[in-house]
Amino acid sequence: MHQTTLHSEMLHLWYCAHNNKSDLITLFKHWPKPIHEIISQTASCDIAKIAVHDHNPIKKWHRANIVLIGDSAHAPLPTSGQGACQALEDVWHLVNCICEHEQKGINNTFEQFTQLRQKKTTEIIYAGRSLAKTIFNRDSDFCQQRNKVIKASSTKTTAQGLSQFWGQSLPLAINKL
Repeated sequence: MHQTTLHSEMLHLWYCAHNNKSDLITLFKHWPKPIHEIISQTASCDIAKIAVHDHNPIKKWHRANIVLIGDSAHAPLPTSGQGACQALEDVWHLVNCICEHEQKGINNTFEQFTQLRQKKTTEIIYAGRSLAKTIFNRDSDFCQQRNKVIKASSTKTTAQGLSQFWGQSLPLAINKL
């Protein structure tokens, strides 16, 4: 057996032995019956507990001839759904800044890039945190109110708002939905 495969198998076996399905069942004990059935019917080895993190916005994204982009500069929580999107936007904006500001030097170029991206990525980090607190809130009164507001909201208006938020500083003609 290849060394990498053997290592992966050993890691998988260790994880299966240390994954406590009962913790998950306890965590979701107040959820509807279909959730309990899904958990019960899922093999312990197929249940993965992962820790997710973001980091606070940083002010300086560059030093000398090195610039941070993507999660190294602005890591949002996965609940925002924006990690890869913002990394791609970084590349697009960085290329444009290099083309527009290269005569002013790399430090100026990186500073322009940071100024262009920082506000939006900071808002996305905080929006992701807010969304996560809303989604994973355990207070039943809060959850009932949240669900009531979501049910009463307009899908069209919500989609338009998200399009405007995510589309900030992009050269897109956002069609009206």
